[in-house]
Amino acid sequence: MSDAKTGQSVPRLEDQRFLTGSAVYADDLNVEGQLYGVVVRSTHAHAEIKGIDVSAALEMPGVVAVYVEADLAADGVGHLPCGAELPPEAGLYVPPRPALATGRVRYVGDQVAFVVADSQANAEEAAEQVMIDYDALPAVVDGYAALEDGAPQVWDGAPGNLIFRFPKGDKAVTDAAFASAAHVVELDVVNNKISAAPMEPRSGIAEYDAARDTYKLTCSAQGLHGIRGPLAKTILKIPEENLEIVAPTSAAALG
Repeated sequence: MSDAKTGQSVPRLEDQRFLTGSAVYADDLNVEGQLYGVVVRSTHAHAEIKGIDVSAALEMPGVVAVYVEADLAADGVGHLPCGAELPPEAGLYVPPRPALATGRVRYVGDQVAFVVADSQANAEEAAEQVMIDYDALPAVVDGYAALEDGAPQVWDGAPGNLIFRFPKGDKAVTDAAFASAAHVVELDVVNNKISAAPMEPRSGIAEYDAARDTYKLTCSAQGLHGIRGPLAKTILKIPEENLEIVAPTSAAALG
């Protein structure tokens, strides 16, 4: 099939909405009777979770529920899957990834508990009342240092903190080329840390229709099919057709 647009300047469709403030984001939307969720995050880079006390948070005004990983596991909520696909020889280790930490936190901001309340303010105030007993562990923040002998072990299933080796090309031919080369130069190539800066932070509204036994997630995202599949099959464990995902701005761009 030929592509008639190849080599042509294609007009952008989304600029008018963004420049005039008429774009619709998930945070602009509200549904009747909606609740608000706030994540309680770890203040430690590496620590064992000795205990979580949510009793005070549950007594706060407007609080509907406070969840920890044990609650999600009891309800059959699955772990977040790994989207990376590497050849078997890479030896990729995929650690367990529950939505909330269990047993240990492994970075500052790791999710530990989830508070649900009738307003954003009430949820935030209640989140401050979740008491977490941590036993701090040694941490390492440098990638090279993490590979050194004796470095703090992040995952037991990844000895030496090496999670995979990415193979590329013909090793035998490459080794022979280096062995016969007149000069060999070694250098470290470091990629600077980068992060996407979306116009809307991550947000979403989740709805459940009991009569139809269907779910709907309105969120700020792209690549919705890539979210729908894992969320339905692996996490919620429901048929894909029972889950609808909508990104308001993306949907408007197609209209």
